[in-house]
Amino acid sequence: MSEQLLQQILNELKEMKADQKAMRQDVELVKSQLKETRQDVELINSQLNELKSDQKETRQDIALLKSQIKENTALIRAIRDRQEETDAKLEALTMDVHKLNGFVTEHAGKLDHIVKSQERQDKILESLALRSLEQESELRELKRIK
Repeated sequence: MSEQLLQQILNELKEMKADQKAMRQDVELVKSQLKETRQDVELINSQLNELKSDQKETRQDIALLKSQIKENTALIRAIRDRQEETDAKLEALTMDVHKLNGFVTEHAGKLDHIVKSQERQDKILESLALRSLEQESELRELKRIK
């Protein structure tokens, strides 16, 4: 009976050793997986830091763009206001030319003198019209730049 008991104890010890060996392998596997997990966490943290840096740069870029947009808007408003002034001046000059035409018609005897004055007025009007066209062209160019 003692031999049988001894054999049973030996069998149980062998089973315990096998279980212990399996447990050690499991522990090594868990350690390996833990190491991989730590590496993954470090990689994620690194990528997170890069994203935070990119986000900061993007916010700075947006702030700069907002500033530039405000500046461009103010510039466009100033140009529009100036264009309105130029249009008013051109309209006033056009009215003056019409008045001069009426005057010329009334004073046909002084036609030569009036014709020279009219030519001078026409040149001024043409110059102003060209200037207005140039300003409109500059306005379109600025709008395209915007």
